[in-house]
Amino acid sequence: MNMDFMISPDIHVVFELPDQFNTGTLRNIIPEMVSGVYNQPKSLFEIVSAVGSSMRTIEREFKENINCCPSDFLVLLRVGISGCLLLWHNELTVEGIASVCGFCAGITLRRQFKRLTGLNPSEFRRIAKKGKRPMPYCSS
Repeated sequence: MNMDFMISPDIHVVFELPDQFNTGTLRNIIPEMVSGVYNQPKSLFEIVSAVGSSMRTIEREFKENINCCPSDFLVLLRVGISGCLLLWHNELTVEGIASVCGFCAGITLRRQFKRLTGLNPSEFRRIAKKGKRPMPYCSS
């Protein structure tokens, strides 16, 4: 499943997701989650309501198809997008990226980023500037 998003006139992102994301209500909720990261960050409840499903149905489909809960997936999605923005946009601050990606504050992004990648955002940028690829799934 491919999803194409314009975040701003300068930032364009394309996601390629495995086939297991293209089943049942996941087909509808994943794009809603991604667009919610950029456009108007939404709570998981708002996302589920927007696709006209119940939280229980969404939780069951995530567990069966992706083996994680929707809230964990949303955090992974936000951290992944944050990593890509850290790589491509040195002019953006961590606080700015946190705001764009739906985190309530820069500290929340820093904590989640460190928990999931083992690096804080500054270390991540520093490694990337040395020509290494700290996150192999990001490309420009």
